[in-house]
Amino acid sequence: MFDGILVNDAYGSTETGGICNEGRPIIPEVEVKLRDVPELGYLTSDRPPRGEILVKTDRVALGYFKMPEESKQKFLADGWYASGDIGILEEDKDGTKVTIIDRATSLFKVSTGEYLCPEKLEAIWLESKYIRQCYVLGDASLDYVVAVVVPEPKNIPERFRAIKEEPVTYGMGLGLSPVVVESLDEKDEKSSKIPDVSFGALVLEDVISLSKKSRLLDFEIPRVVHIDFQPFTVENKRLTPILKMNRPLLYNQYQPILQKLRSTGKTRDRP
Repeated sequence: MFDGILVNDAYGSTETGGICNEGRPIIPEVEVKLRDVPELGYLTSDRPPRGEILVKTDRVALGYFKMPEESKQKFLADGWYASGDIGILEEDKDGTKVTIIDRATSLFKVSTGEYLCPEKLEAIWLESKYIRQCYVLGDASLDYVVAVVVPEPKNIPERFRAIKEEPVTYGMGLGLSPVVVESLDEKDEKSSKIPDVSFGALVLEDVISLSKKSRLLDFEIPRVVHIDFQPFTVENKRLTPILKMNRPLLYNQYQPILQKLRSTGKTRDRP
């Protein structure tokens, strides 16, 4: 279906502009190198070298507007921009080729010391017909993750259509059947109550099934699902202006869930 149409694999960012086309720097003025990310096991001494991709170009931005701390982390003193992407650098007769294999900035560690990539998990969970949007919630205080789910309204089974559209958290094997948290809407001071949380069990079962089919590791399979009917949008700042999830904001908004889970003192049970 693509006969006669040229499709290129390009790589770039808002901060730097175009970087690579088909894995190769688009112009000689674009420099690319790697730096070690030892906590994730990516080293420039690997063969082939692996690490975080750094970029230097005359077109790189000066920093983020009124965000000095973020600028300091990403725009390095020697003129390099830290992309947050993990890549492999390979040399051949045509020069340097860059291949992206992971993302460093959104990775986080669970209490057992294992790191996970939330984007990978989210892509798998989005295969569920019940899910419109999702977010991986977790940190180093727990040894499992939470699937935060915005449901797909048209696919909610008829028997659950009467439920109130208020947040609810459901977990299997954790003594959370269910745990009802306070509403995350600051304007709503009422405690979120839901008469029938079986929809949460249905979603959790589906997410666990998809995770196992994709051969996720044990610590990557969620033990808890949080149903939130409020979509992620630019207007409520859960999405950035370029439609990426605002992970720091989401993490802060869903802190009440982690606090309740920590208070149970439970560790993961194999689903």
